Amino acid sequence: MPSSGGLRRNPAVSESNVLARLARFRVFLGFVFGALVWWWSTPTPQSVWAGAAVASVGEATRVWAAGHLQKSREVTASGPYRVFHYFALQPDGS
Repeated sequence: MPSSGGLRRNPAVSESNVLARLARFRVFLGFVFGALVWWWSTPTPQSVWAGAAVASVGEATRVWAAGHLQKSREVTASGPYRVFHYFALQPDGS
């Protein structure tokens, strides 16, 4: 077998090392990239209010759902899970 002229790198080891480093800084990087997106975007007051309305509905649904979850018990069939399970089972709406 011909010599490669040096040590061979294992790509799986180096990728996992990079991912481990990124995982340590994920919250910080989220704030950095969020600030960059905000800086480079051109938000209007209407788009900010529309985004806040969508985020508020999502957060309210999350809080409602959190009150109905019982971890390590049974499948939840109350709250928003009762309302939205049909759409998850029937994605075509029929």
